[in-house]
Amino acid sequence: MSKFIKFEGRVLNTDSIVKVEQPRQSQGIEWYINTVLDMSKTAESNFKSFYNSEEEAKSAYDMVIEQLLG
Repeated sequence: MSKFIKFEGRVLNTDSIVKVEQPRQSQGIEWYINTVLDMSKTAESNFKSFYNSEEEAKSAYDMVIEQLLG
């Protein structure tokens, strides 16, 4: 049975997620999380979710990891 998580307004099948990278700062004040997807299961190779602060990005990252492990 497939498991799904909600992330940045998207619903993702956990089987399609290869890696969720730690939050990084972009060239400015924004932070982002890069999510790498399995191209054999989805048309996208990855997507980036952007945040206004490091705290917001870390909180979102923790929530995604909690959903993946839960």
